[in-house]
Amino acid sequence: MQAAKRTAEIRNEVEDSLRQLREKFEDVESVVAIYSADKGTIAAALNVLVSVLQALEDIVLYYSAKRGMCHDGDFVIFMLTQVEKG
Repeated sequence: MQAAKRTAEIRNEVEDSLRQLREKFEDVESVVAIYSADKGTIAAALNVLVSVLQALEDIVLYYSAKRGMCHDGDFVIFMLTQVEKG
């Protein structure tokens, strides 16, 4: 019973983190829109986005490997659609 409860808590934390990720992307988009003439800002924003996406990929691969899931992208597509649903 404790394991199921803890699993649900972790799932909720992951879902919340993915929702927050969307907000962070929107923040970066706003900064780029405001400072679009500054190439340094654009490069920094791109670095942030790439880092976040790499971290997300690492998380997905870690959990999919632990669950024995194949890496054909189905899990990633599922998670991204969950984020879009908000």
